Amino acid sequence: MRPGDTVDLIRVLGALLASPGERQRLGAAGRRRALEVYSWESVAAQTVAVYERAIARKAQQRGVADVVGEPC
Repeated sequence: MRPGDTVDLIRVLGALLASPGERQRLGAAGRRRALEVYSWESVAAQTVAVYERAIARKAQQRGVADVVGEPC
């Protein structure tokens, strides 16, 4: 579907209304995707990754400061 194309939107919605199987398939795929992205395990892993990057960045900054010296 082309964004902003209302004629295309009507066509796609009509096709979905006429196809219960396609609605079922798309619904199941959306549910799988939501569970992959927003499950507690996934959100926790993403949060851990953010903290790990922040810690690594801070450690890298401290390493540079140790070599260069603290600012006056």
